[in-house]
Formats: sequence, structure tokens, C-alpha cells
Amino acid sequence: MLQRAKSSIEYATDYEYVDSFVEAGVTYDYRLADVDFFGKVTYHATRSVAVTRTPVTVKIDQFTVLDAYPNPFNPSTTIRYLIPESDNTVKVTIYDISGKLINSLLNQ
Repeated sequence: MLQRAKSSIEYATDYEYVDSFVEAGVTYDYRLADVDFFGKVTYHATRSVAVTRTPVTVKIDQFTVLDAYPNPFNPSTTIRYLIPESDNTVKVTIYDISGKLINSLLNQ
């Protein structure tokens, strides 16, 4: 879940929270509160997130790319992949349908 908020600073800040204890078929409510330099608390709107897939928690034997969601995607999508513990390097690159390199997202 990604929330954009504005507080005591003059620019917007992105905050991210990953809830590792969710279950498929359940809707969760999250709410961000920020505290300014004077101690004033501002609560932001509650966001509901419906979990449609169970997170993967098993030991992975081989590199696996899961379905992208949504697909087709425009302008964004989520691409989930599983990496065995023995692998050290991951490179994620995006190509268009003709094979032209569009973007290199990860190489580490």
C-alpha cells in the first residue's frame, strides 16, 4: 500500500507499509497518521485493501515469475517473482512485444 501525504515539510512524501500477515479473501483497513514538528497529529482517510491472493510463504526451489496484475496493464502493473535462496543476482528488464528493451528495473 502506498500513501502520499503532506506534513510539516513543503513537499509530498511517499510512505510504504508492507503487511506480511494478510490472508486471501479478507479486506483490511489502513489509516496513516502523521505528527508535525509541534506534536499535532493529522489522521488521513482510511484505505481498504481487499487481498485476492495468499502471499507465498513456502521455500522456493527455482526462479518463478507469477502472473502480472492487472494484465494488460497501462500505466502500471505488479509483477511478482520468487527467487531461490541460492541465487545471488536478479535482473528485471521490460521488453515490448517486438523485443525492444523498454526499461531495466533491477540489476543486483
